[in-house]
Amino acid sequence: MTIFFRYILNSFFFNFVSLIVILLFSNTEYISAQNINETMKDENFYKQRGEYILENTSKILNKTKDTTYADFWNLALAQSMLKADKNLIFENLKKSKNKDIIKFAILTQDYIEQCGSVEKTYFYYSIGDDYVKLIKDLDNNYNSIVKKEDSLKVKQLDSFPTFLNKKYLFDLVTKMNVYDKSYRGLNNFLEDPFLQEKQKLLDYKNQEYLNKIFLKIGFPDDSILPINYRNIIGKIYVHCPDLEFINKWLPHFENAYANHMIGSSIFMIIIDKVYWRNHGKQIFGTQSGIAFEDKKIIQEYRIKYGL
Repeated sequence: MTIFFRYILNSFFFNFVSLIVILLFSNTEYISAQNINETMKDENFYKQRGEYILENTSKILNKTKDTTYADFWNLALAQSMLKADKNLIFENLKKSKNKDIIKFAILTQDYIEQCGSVEKTYFYYSIGDDYVKLIKDLDNNYNSIVKKEDSLKVKQLDSFPTFLNKKYLFDLVTKMNVYDKSYRGLNNFLEDPFLQEKQKLLDYKNQEYLNKIFLKIGFPDDSILPINYRNIIGKIYVHCPDLEFINKWLPHFENAYANHMIGSSIFMIIIDKVYWRNHGKQIFGTQSGIAFEDKKIIQEYRIKYGL
């Protein structure tokens, strides 16, 4: 069985594919599901997480009539975690795909990379081969938008421009997204210290880029970067190695979310990852295998950010 994601992973070091998932996020991005193989170890945790995703997605849908591919994806993911009827799960995945097949293709690639294989995804666990059949035709849609490294003409840090124009930032953020995915998406990344160290070097490079951007222009607004690029910046930011850097620039992202400059789902991921790195727990339930904070503190955060 040869489908697009296996081709991408197997040819990674030759083509250095640029996976641009969060680049294509809407205001309501998907909820990630990392380390899905932990599912069977803590059913109560994933039941709680599924209920949270369902609750949060329902709130979003009650506020808008414009249902996105990400909304249907989130519903299907929550229903999978809650062991809902497989026909309902399949129908929501099909709606997500029909709503925007390009973004669905990229989202599927990212999801499978996070889980490690198709067979380790919640969707395969829930609906089996029906999931494989649903995604088997994504090859052309995915390959039509990926970019090779040699097509990205991005200057190095030592020639960082005085004025950050839109074209330069587009290319730079795309390049940073390539760096962010270089080793992190490989199947054995979590078990291989050598790959982790190589990824860490690229994370430091991205941290330098972000620091340069923030010092020069603060957090990019609509006039210079659209929201999908800013969401990529959020994803890269949480992978930066230095906690001092993370804490220093968190207010930028809080202000960006308050001013509708980044989406709600990526912001919840940011808060959970930053909180986990500082306190060892999470607030919104976006991270697999991480314990929740006390309910009182969770409520304080939800009120603080209106989530």
